[in-house]
Amino acid sequence: MEDLNFLELVFVAAALSTIITVPLFLIVVTITGLGRRWLAPWARQALWSLVLVRLLLPVSFGSPASLQPTAIWLFESVCSSMEPAPAIQDAYYIPPFELEARRERVWVNRVEAYPMVPAFVLNPEFDWFEFTLSVVLPCILLAGMLLVAVWTVITTVRLRRLVRAGTDCLREDWLALLTEGREEFRIRRTVTLRTLPALTSPATCGVWRPAILLPEDADQWSSTELRHVVWHELAHIRRFDVATNWALAVVRVLHWWNPLFWYAQRAWLAEREMACDALVLRHLEGHQAGEYGGTILRFLERLSAGRRGLPTSAAPGFVLFLGRKQAVRRRLAQLAEQSRRAPVWRRLLTGGLIAALGLAGLTDAAVPTTPARLPTPDTSPIETRWKVDLPAGTSWKVVTPNQPSAEEVRRVVVYDLTATIARIRQDVPQLAETAVAAEIRQFLRPLLGLPFTESESQSDETRQERSHLELDGVRLIVSATAAQHVEVEQLIRRWAEHGQRQICHEVRFLVASDSLKDLIVGDGGQVLNFGASAENPLDRTPLERLASPLPQSLHRVPVFTRILAPHEAWAFEAGVARVSPTGPGTVTYGPKITAFEGTKSFMSDAVERSYVTGHRTRSDGSLEPQISKVMDGLSLQMKSLIAADGRSTQLRFQWQHSEVTDVEVLEMHGSGQETTIQIPHVSQTADSVAATIPDGHSLLIAPLRRNKQGQLMMFLVRPRVLTAEELK
Repeated sequence: MEDLNFLELVFVAAALSTIITVPLFLIVVTITGLGRRWLAPWARQALWSLVLVRLLLPVSFGSPASLQPTAIWLFESVCSSMEPAPAIQDAYYIPPFELEARRERVWVNRVEAYPMVPAFVLNPEFDWFEFTLSVVLPCILLAGMLLVAVWTVITTVRLRRLVRAGTDCLREDWLALLTEGREEFRIRRTVTLRTLPALTSPATCGVWRPAILLPEDADQWSSTELRHVVWHELAHIRRFDVATNWALAVVRVLHWWNPLFWYAQRAWLAEREMACDALVLRHLEGHQAGEYGGTILRFLERLSAGRRGLPTSAAPGFVLFLGRKQAVRRRLAQLAEQSRRAPVWRRLLTGGLIAALGLAGLTDAAVPTTPARLPTPDTSPIETRWKVDLPAGTSWKVVTPNQPSAEEVRRVVVYDLTATIARIRQDVPQLAETAVAAEIRQFLRPLLGLPFTESESQSDETRQERSHLELDGVRLIVSATAAQHVEVEQLIRRWAEHGQRQICHEVRFLVASDSLKDLIVGDGGQVLNFGASAENPLDRTPLERLASPLPQSLHRVPVFTRILAPHEAWAFEAGVARVSPTGPGTVTYGPKITAFEGTKSFMSDAVERSYVTGHRTRSDGSLEPQISKVMDGLSLQMKSLIAADGRSTQLRFQWQHSEVTDVEVLEMHGSGQETTIQIPHVSQTADSVAATIPDGHSLLIAPLRRNKQGQLMMFLVRPRVLTAEELK
């Protein structure tokens, strides 16, 4: 995936937490709906608490019983139904180009071209969908979070000031009721009683120093009503509901946009009030249960009369005695059931159900520590067998490499660069015609297999052995093969029509132990089965192999290719990193390479290793070691052209992986001298594919060959045409 900035990270975290909460939400809705008669209010509130906590956890620890795979499956199914997979483009074989050796072990980002100058894309089509996902929605999400947070703080500060302006209650009968309730509920903290003029419904505030807030007309209540109110608020204090209100406020700030949160919050608040009612009823005598319902009914009538107090529900430090009218009516309807305490076995069974659902809903998918699905290699000394499962509907295609002969006849063609120079100078008017012509010449050198610079002392014989090009004013004289002339003519024509457009290549290097069938969303794909080549070292005779300075073996393996939509690429990377049976796979982000259209770009992490493979006898009889250099590592080459529709990219991608598998050491004695030589054995995998990739999509390239650890090495390439705004 792309490197995420802060806005995108917030958006992805919020979306991810919502996606993985969906299965838990559906389960809680089902349980609380079907089991309302058997579940106590505290149990229903605990179930809704799991949903709210899961919304705060985009990432959690692993568990084999996690619901996360179900959430990912639901998300992928919805995405697949909304956006059908694009038609798979036929990939075809491109003969391997000559890859230059790299001495550095770090990734090299280099483009075989003249130093880049600003260029603009002709009539770029702006991707509003991508802009909305990456900029607009994250900005709206973050702005809403800030507004909700600011409003919460303002409301809390305002109500805190009003509470401090209230009056402490000094009536002995009220304080006696408070003391009696604290002893009944075993509350050790100091609780105060305060009257607040603008308050209509009783409330509770404060975590460490709680206070019960009463309206001014509380002195008109009967002693029974006052007892019920005070004990209900003490139940809130006993359950630390003010503290949980602050946690709920955090979820509200992060998920103000989320319908799952608003539904869960409403249910959680309703169950909290019924849980407090049940706690109060258990401490009241049997004949007082009906009187408690009458108290709630009278307060509901006051609320229905239209009397409104302070908006304390917006402040997380306040808990109201009454909530929504509909919720209060539900409280009245269930008072009879809440007065009966459930048997012990039912409470234990309910607690076990909540614990099991919490383990499944609040954890991520665990990564198995044992290779449960990865087949073990055959113990036969002749062959080693690995299993690679392909997606359903995979098609096979046989392609035969057709490398051009080095002795192919070259012809000379003169190209007029007047139109091309004029078009490029429209984008970069500060460049002179001669500078643009020199730049074009430098760009075309790699197409002919020439190095970036050419030595002035090169002999005419050397120049005739390979293609070359010369510049005569605005005319370009090219000596090349027929195939090379086709590429040169095509690129000059494109530059004359559109200018020098630039393409950014994003490459992911993935190593996974799982099979492709388990990592890829949906069906389809294509396997390229490469035929034998005359240049394959394995096809040479034994004498020809002996003439080679180093023992080498070139492996051409079948290659799986598929174009992935954005959500499929995201799911594929997530599967590589999390679902591999032998442990997490690796996803390495290569540097983003920006190249002009039609030019070659290289990337390599290969290291050059030196071996003493022979000696030469000097004139004085001593031995001089002969050094052979071997490249060990991975090298890539890319070349892209923009399709005629301007929304697709024709990508040519080549890789070469060289590995020193063994080094033989020979010690020789003779003529009074001792010497040692090394014989490295080199294994190479090299092939090349090409495909047309729609804008925003990625090309998956997976050589069907596992390494010694049983892992697949794959590439995920996403070319992207840069817009004029990005180049400014």
